[in-house]
Amino acid sequence: MEIIKEARSRDSRKLSLRAIEAEAGISHSRVGDLFNGKGGSPSLNEFITLCLLFGRDPADAMRTIIANLGGRQAALAACRPESDSPAPTSGTVVDADDAFIDALAADPERFGVAAHTDPNKEIESETPGE
Repeated sequence: MEIIKEARSRDSRKLSLRAIEAEAGISHSRVGDLFNGKGGSPSLNEFITLCLLFGRDPADAMRTIIANLGGRQAALAACRPESDSPAPTSGTVVDADDAFIDALAADPERFGVAAHTDPNKEIESETPGE
């Protein structure tokens, strides 16, 4: 959320929560909770929508988040099985991304995924989609 907060603070429109609701289709109370660090992490849809609303490329924002976590190569190295297989190179970006996603899906607890630490995860998992 820090990336979205920063993008919002740079946005010349200075949108209120209700204006964000009107533009993004996310309730003003949910937006307020997100910006105040309550109610868990944004869903992927909320993250993308808010990035776009505030002029931030969602893919670039995700790359920044990953870089701030120590870089993709470090994350991939941490999730590779003990073997002699070489680390992915820049020429295998698709394979590296697939390897990271597979490792995350296989053992999400290793990555501190919000879905496993969010105290509202049970409620949110039962909430119908929009």
